[in-house]
Amino acid sequence: MSGQIYVTPWKNYIKKINDHIGENKECSEEKEDESCIKCHSIQKDAQNDSGFLRFVEWMKDRFEMKQYNEKTYQYFKEMQESRLEKDKQGRLLSRLLSTTRYDKEQKFHENALEI
Repeated sequence: MSGQIYVTPWKNYIKKINDHIGENKECSEEKEDESCIKCHSIQKDAQNDSGFLRFVEWMKDRFEMKQYNEKTYQYFKEMQESRLEKDKQGRLLSRLLSTTRYDKEQKFHENALEI
């Protein structure tokens, strides 16, 4: 993928998750976290989309992704629909990466370039 891609640094990604969960370990409606599986549970369409499921398996193998959700699926579908719009694809890719959870720290910019 060419064009400029802005991705959230790891520390900001973790802060957003922690702010969303808070000290009481409950999801906050005021502090959105697109990677929250409780707030964005997987719907049937995502579970039946073979292209998306292949992408998920690749992400798990390549980046040790441990969780994805309905937002991941939404951005995946939007990326497929906007194949020719490079600026839009970069924004969607950045958002897609922030909808997943990982087992270890990620270098999102490098991940984005690989995808």
